[in-house]
Amino acid sequence: MKIEFLSVFLIVASLGACSSKSNSDVKSTPGPKSNPALVELKDSCLVTSMEKEGKDFKTIMSALMNDSAGGIKLGMTAEAAVKILGEPDSKTEAKEEAATGYMRSEWIWKTKGVSLDLDYGKKGKIVIHVTFKAPYSQKTSCGVGIGSSKSEVEKIYSKYRERDSGRTDSNTFGSVYGGIAFYYVNDKVTSFSMGAFAE
Repeated sequence: MKIEFLSVFLIVASLGACSSKSNSDVKSTPGPKSNPALVELKDSCLVTSMEKEGKDFKTIMSALMNDSAGGIKLGMTAEAAVKILGEPDSKTEAKEEAATGYMRSEWIWKTKGVSLDLDYGKKGKIVIHVTFKAPYSQKTSCGVGIGSSKSEVEKIYSKYRERDSGRTDSNTFGSVYGGIAFYYVNDKVTSFSMGAFAE
């Protein structure tokens, strides 16, 4: 009788231990989690994020020139640009532009494919126009850059074209007074700029 009772006790104890271990294993297994990096990438595009916020057409048109590529954007200081790109390979002498009043100087990073126009004004040296070309590999917040196809560019920006110039080698979105322009060879982006394209 004692032997039978002991046998039953051991069997019940073993089953309890297995059940406990099984529950423990289930609890310790993490469930599926969202990937913050993927969410950030999805929501980082200037155009789509403003559309989701319900911004009107004119507001988005005006904001296109405020996009960035690799942290380089309009309105940044010369010091901030140098912190990202290092010292430029060359600079032009600052000269006053009659049409704009800017004391304009071009800073060129030839080996990096970046050219910045700066205004030497009362607020310091501020970026007023940017141009990117090969070998620059950084892209806009919407994921387009050197080597992107024309169709990729137009899929994102086409509705924000101020007017159709009829040109096949370039697109300007936003406005010639402040926007983003892409230039193509064989329907591939070879350079792109942000800023004003008419004075």
